[in-house]
Amino acid sequence: MFNIKRLSDIQKKTSAYNNFFTVKELKERLIPIEFKDEIPDYCKCGGEYIMTSSFTEAQCVDPYCPYKMAYTLSHFIRHMGFKDFGEEKCKTLVLATYDSFQYPSFLCVFSVDENIIFAKLGQADANNFINIRNTLASTPYRFNKSFPALGIPDFGANCKLLDVIKTPKEIVHLLASGKINDFLDQIGMRAPIYKFYLDVFDITITLLYSTYAPLAIKPGKKELYIAITGNVTLNGISMTRTEFLHACSSLKNSDGEQMYELKESKSKSKLSYVIADAPSASEKYEIGKELNILVTADEFVKILKDNID
Repeated sequence: MFNIKRLSDIQKKTSAYNNFFTVKELKERLIPIEFKDEIPDYCKCGGEYIMTSSFTEAQCVDPYCPYKMAYTLSHFIRHMGFKDFGEEKCKTLVLATYDSFQYPSFLCVFSVDENIIFAKLGQADANNFINIRNTLASTPYRFNKSFPALGIPDFGANCKLLDVIKTPKEIVHLLASGKINDFLDQIGMRAPIYKFYLDVFDITITLLYSTYAPLAIKPGKKELYIAITGNVTLNGISMTRTEFLHACSSLKNSDGEQMYELKESKSKSKLSYVIADAPSASEKYEIGKELNILVTADEFVKILKDNID
């Protein structure tokens, strides 16, 4: 665990903060006098406020600042799909229980005794929070939804890490084995800031997938066996068999996941659909007619799209 309250402390840990200055220093050098009182020198937790010389938003230097944790908890709850438990309620709960956290992670709030939760939040909000906690523990969430919800800077839904790592077990293993930095280098995420943030969130990542949302999953693509007979036309455009298969296999859900893996087959026991835009005397057409699984190319694509989450 880091004990960081000054900019010089964090600059000893990583070069990622070499272009930052304390707000106090910037006030003396660059900030116009009329704005100096608008930005405090220190966070309420005691950590220095820092920013770059281009005046990015001021932030507390302490990566484990309870006010930061409250914001991150709010981000997590919102991105996991829960409502009616915003930042102010998160702040109330985190600030009231922070000193009891076993680990430096906002997720520890989910281990707070229910009596304390009710005392700090009141009945309605406490019941909502407890429902959130219980739902997290019992619901199989997708890995590429739950990981970005942790609010790790530069590790959002489109980060390169999620293109390579497909399950929580992989990331937890890399962190536990000390191989995460080498892995980041291999996939081109070499900047020191990436390594620093994963170091800071190491415990949080491990806690999420071991304790608080243990059913996180990365669903595989749905395997479908089909047969194609005759010429294929999709939305009025003539396609080769290969082009059609590629178009269908490329369909993705809202999370950017490829949903289908299509395989051609003549086996009656395996076939789900026979694609035929016109009647024919082919064996495949006869099988589709016999099994009542004949569809046109347009109908088949509509079926696939309708079944995407």
